[in-house]
Amino acid sequence: MELASKRRGLLALCIAAMLGLLAVVIAESNVDSVQAYASYQSQRSQFESAVAQAQAQGYTPADLRPVTDRLAQLEAQPEPVWVGSRAPFYRDQSTQIAALRTALKEREQSVMSDARDQSGQALTTAKTALANDTTLEVDQTDLGPLQTRLDTLTSTLAAAVKIVDVRSVATDAKRLADDATKLGAAQQVENDAVKAAAAALEAKDANNIDAIRKEGKDALFSGRNDASLAAYENKGSRMPNFAAINSAYNRLEKFAPKLDSSTLDDVALGAAAVQRYGGQVHTVLFDGLGPKHVVVSFIAQHVWAYENGKLVMDTPVTTGIRGDTTYGTDFGPMKILYRSHPFKFHSPWPQGSQYWYPDATVQWTAFFTSSGEAFHDAYWQPDSTLGPGSQFQSWTRSHGCIHLTYSQAAWMYNWAVEGTPVDVYPGDGTPVSQQLAQMTTDNQGNPLNPA
Repeated sequence: MELASKRRGLLALCIAAMLGLLAVVIAESNVDSVQAYASYQSQRSQFESAVAQAQAQGYTPADLRPVTDRLAQLEAQPEPVWVGSRAPFYRDQSTQIAALRTALKEREQSVMSDARDQSGQALTTAKTALANDTTLEVDQTDLGPLQTRLDTLTSTLAAAVKIVDVRSVATDAKRLADDATKLGAAQQVENDAVKAAAAALEAKDANNIDAIRKEGKDALFSGRNDASLAAYENKGSRMPNFAAINSAYNRLEKFAPKLDSSTLDDVALGAAAVQRYGGQVHTVLFDGLGPKHVVVSFIAQHVWAYENGKLVMDTPVTTGIRGDTTYGTDFGPMKILYRSHPFKFHSPWPQGSQYWYPDATVQWTAFFTSSGEAFHDAYWQPDSTLGPGSQFQSWTRSHGCIHLTYSQAAWMYNWAVEGTPVDVYPGDGTPVSQQLAQMTTDNQGNPLNPA
């Protein structure tokens, strides 16, 4: 009995020792696992921070999924039940997450490389479309802005460091390519239309180059005058569709030199193009005129009045001479300032001056400049002397006013109310730049350089 009791005591001591040792092992394992888990959490936090930074730069969840899915698989592994296995488990998890951070950086680089390639390809496509537009002779006014967009996108791609900026280049380059392709398609339609019209002209005029040239020159004269009138209106901020007019006018001038060619096909092509684009200028111009509008051509010595784009009156006139500061009529986008019935003109020069004139009372006046130029009747001038050339005759030309017949002066007085736009312009068929250079008033009728 005593021996059995001793054995039981010894066994108890062994068990106690083993339990104590186990407690020590468990305690040490707990400390180790806590440290390993903390390291794992640190690695995981760093990985999540790296993912957040990547997304902030524009990488999408789909871009990063090959790496983030591996994290999900890693975290799906269950924690060991035995405490002693936990520390190695978390150390392994930490090592794998650290490797994922490296994989994430490699993934970003791969996605960025692919995005740059796609943007580069999109820019190449856009560049090719623009080159085709150049071959088709798209007007530089239309092509220039697209080329500027291409240059800007090329510079943006070279400087881009964020994936979102690189991808935006691809998106914008695709839009640019679409715009350039549409522009080229429209130009191809224009080219085909002009060629067809040229062939029709040759057939109509039996290949008579002089007849075709004259038709082209006449269209050029009218087209330049219409475009100049539009430019005057644009200076007065009264032509809302000037961009479309200017585009058509640029095309007209591009083909104008062909009218002087010695080759039938060139002359026919030039004439057809000038007729086409001159017609476009005319249509847009008259669509953009106000409810009432008065136009005076110095060369033609003629006035036209339009209401809602329709001609309601036209008649010969007499103006002052250009280039003479005493007898000059101003050019510009003016308007009716005030009217008077009747009105007495009094010479600003003293009697004895070569410019003096006796007091003259007229019945119908509609003033369009602040310096006193007006539409009015002129009882001292025979109606038959109005018209081309009368501005150069000392006995018919005005001191700046515009002479009308009595009946037409009365009509103008009653029709052209205050504010009615009045354009007095050269109308000499020269390019727009030359006719603009002769403008002497602003849109309030105030002389810029008194004529």
